[in-house]
Amino acid sequence: VLASLAQNSLLPSNPLEAIRQLGNLLSQQIFNAATHGNVQVLQNIFSLPPRVLTAARIYAAIQQPRTLIQPLHLASYHGHMGVCRFLLGMLNRSSVNAPAADHETPLHKAAYNAHDAVVRVLLAAEADPNATTPLNIGVRRCVHGHVMPDQGGGQVKKGRYTPLFYAVFNHPASASRTACARELLEAQADPNRTDALGICPLYLACHHGYKDIVKVLHHHSRTNINLQIGEDAKGETALIRACFQGFAEIVKELLGERPSDGIDDMDGPGADVMVRTREGLTALHAAARTGNVEIVQALVEAGARQVKCNHGNLPEDVAKSNGHERVACLLQSMAAHKEEGE
Repeated sequence: VLASLAQNSLLPSNPLEAIRQLGNLLSQQIFNAATHGNVQVLQNIFSLPPRVLTAARIYAAIQQPRTLIQPLHLASYHGHMGVCRFLLGMLNRSSVNAPAADHETPLHKAAYNAHDAVVRVLLAAEADPNATTPLNIGVRRCVHGHVMPDQGGGQVKKGRYTPLFYAVFNHPASASRTACARELLEAQADPNRTDALGICPLYLACHHGYKDIVKVLHHHSRTNINLQIGEDAKGETALIRACFQGFAEIVKELLGERPSDGIDDMDGPGADVMVRTREGLTALHAAARTGNVEIVQALVEAGARQVKCNHGNLPEDVAKSNGHERVACLLQSMAAHKEEGE
């Protein structure tokens, strides 16, 4: 680097200025190596004498909190496990939880792109599985695709995302994305943490149709499968969302038995089929709206019965109004029309 500077007449006569420029160039090389996964470049740079690295302010340059991005964040985002291991060995322990300017930690970055091997490395280095981005006010849709309600002047709420949210946010579904969710849960990630709209990871997985992630969350003893999501989303449960989306396999998974009271034995009850939204809608209303016969049958077999919503409609009324005569007839024939309290 010094030879290059001298060759181009860029080497200052002031030794301190030369070291400063050396530090800038080495920092750039570190960021490039982190982006492209070049461990050898990092090894070469960090093998320089410690007093040279200190004088060039290398450590200060690559682990400043709240900077736009840091090498460990870059390596985590791109899935370069070798670079992550090397940097974790060179930097201080707090770097693993240092947020960048976007408030995301390296674990957020790795989970977002489903780099499960990097997630394991970061968790082993004591990355916080419940690190949370702050509440933010913006004008875009939230990252998981939901239409965000106005908060005045066209502004919308978002934020309060943990790495577990990021494991569910992105498309497409994959074995590595499921593995990320499993690793985070085993590291004590809170499955019931909600974002700025009161939405939880299980609800997101049901919305996207990630049946394998739903299974992992459903089988996790600490997951509240009947959690009603926040005010902005009308109090739906994961089951109701899966019914609206028409994901029969996910509905059957949620209705199945699961661990109870923190015990791994699969003897706990499945999702409550009679939970109602703020509009009085049940899972049966949701299934009737989409006209999915398989889901309606599964709900009725799990004990669902017809009750009127706040607008006075039974699920069979919803089915008829949406042109699903077969579902309406099915509800009538299965004697599922007893109103609550009868």
